Amino acid sequence: MRTINAAPSTVGEILYEEFLKPLDMPPARLAELMDTTYEKIWEIIKNERDITLEEATQLSIIFNTDASFWMKLQELYKTWFNKQKKGYSIRLLNRNT
Repeated sequence: MRTINAAPSTVGEILYEEFLKPLDMPPARLAELMDTTYEKIWEIIKNERDITLEEATQLSIIFNTDASFWMKLQELYKTWFNKQKKGYSIRLLNRNT
């Protein structure tokens, strides 16, 4: 068996790498569009805070996605993080051995 411990991408990583960078949109502009502060957007990008359902809905409108996309990203990361923190590991059967 092999253990998979790689962290899934955070909301902030996806937001920055897959949406802001390709659109050449600074975080300050996203903050304006969401009627929030630059600091809050930067905290999301740096994975220092979770997004709210309202923020997920705003992101879905701005980037033509679905709010559940953002919330699922967050839950995947939080689930992985909690398993790591508690010392759990995910084991998969290695069919090659």
